[in-house]
Amino acid sequence: MENNKVLETQLLAHAMQEPSVAKQVLSRNYTSLLSDEKDKNIAKVLIKYYNGSSVPISEDLLRSHISKMLSDTNRINARKGQPELTTDDENDYYSRALDIYNSVPDRSDTMMHDIDKYIHDKLTATAFIEESALGEDDIGNRAVKRMTEINNISIRGVSNKPIDVYDDMEAREKIYSEEYTNNKVPFGLKSLDEVTRGGLDRKEIMLIAAPSGKGKTTVMSNLSYYFSFVANQNVLHISLEELPSTQLVRFDRLAGNAGVNDIYTEDGEIKPQFVTKMNKWLTKQKGKHGMLRYISSTPNTMTVDDIRQQVISTERETGKKISVLVLDYADLLKKSSSSVVNEAQIGEILYQDLSKLAHELDLVLITGTQLNRSSGDQDVKNMGSIEGSYRKINIVSLALTVNSNKQEFEKGYMRFYIDKARSRFGYPDNFIYLKYNLKNMLLVEETPQELSEHRSLAGSDSSKNVDVKKSSKEQTMDSAITDSINDTLAKAFS
Repeated sequence: MENNKVLETQLLAHAMQEPSVAKQVLSRNYTSLLSDEKDKNIAKVLIKYYNGSSVPISEDLLRSHISKMLSDTNRINARKGQPELTTDDENDYYSRALDIYNSVPDRSDTMMHDIDKYIHDKLTATAFIEESALGEDDIGNRAVKRMTEINNISIRGVSNKPIDVYDDMEAREKIYSEEYTNNKVPFGLKSLDEVTRGGLDRKEIMLIAAPSGKGKTTVMSNLSYYFSFVANQNVLHISLEELPSTQLVRFDRLAGNAGVNDIYTEDGEIKPQFVTKMNKWLTKQKGKHGMLRYISSTPNTMTVDDIRQQVISTERETGKKISVLVLDYADLLKKSSSSVVNEAQIGEILYQDLSKLAHELDLVLITGTQLNRSSGDQDVKNMGSIEGSYRKINIVSLALTVNSNKQEFEKGYMRFYIDKARSRFGYPDNFIYLKYNLKNMLLVEETPQELSEHRSLAGSDSSKNVDVKKSSKEQTMDSAITDSINDTLAKAFS
């Protein structure tokens, strides 16, 4: 019984923070899953709240909903001639609800497995009793159907119910509707929206790669700006190495079209008049854009679980659903203790955890990674020079590598090589071509004339047929080896 209490508390803790657990698990039969009467009533509050909202419930809202539930209970008791709840009873409800609210859900594999088993056992026992009460007619088929539904329930809120591809028209329509309307998160930047056919889907990961100091953080800052200010999405941007003032200057330059001389004095200090000007301008822009929240941390301090809690806390505090999480950058997260020593395996596990995070929180996750020094030998930079790169690429939906030779850089041009684009149907090029506004470092679309100049500056590196997996030297060596092998085979069989 004591172990069951722990599992029931954990189930409620997950449901408190994760709408899918309340809607897809608790709502199945919370009276069977919870033994304590207070917990059952708290579960009712969560189910009702999450049927109307996808934002994790805040403490104030929880108190408000508990208060209403207690008032309704007293009203029902009065109608039945029963005594009202005492002040101590009501305080016990608030105390229990806040204990659950402040609990950190245990997401370890062991706990998730134990909760799933508990859910399945409890619901199965209830199903057998209910089906038996309905009589013996067709009880076998009824029981099998119930068991299938129960086995598809998961604490992660994911239903694994199979879809009849040819016959289940309603399910097909629902999936397509969610995929192409509700689920797309547009970038607000034309080229990226074209490559992804309208944006990334919630639960997908985007990876930006670049050599050290070649624009990775600037690109991710641009993405946060476009998603929030142009596409009207709610964004949480977490930096693991930037100073808060440095990152805020990036955001202010992008939003306020400000140059370096607009911001800094000759001594390198922020001009007070710039801060005042930006505050006035942003005040006028309220309600015209999405939310951009920024959190600053340091390398090797935050874990994936810490990131999850930051998202949930932000949603609770603001009452707004986060659509995009920008993490600059994931390789600087503190890794969980593991016996795995291979760097490629550690990276793969990290990205698997990030994929789970994006699924659980129902958001787009964007992060960056650094190319190895060997990337300097590549004619076209790509993710082949990252330790365990293909393990990472297998997990993400969109992978882009920053390219810019000396001539491009001087003109403010940037190319993204498309390592992977899951929805890239019909996009005619291996590259995305953009240009910086050199005043504020905002990425913008190129005019036809600029695109022509850009291709000329990039030269043969921009060819659609270039084998970017290898340097030109490697390609020459491979060709020589292939010719030698062919000559040897020709002589052997002549």
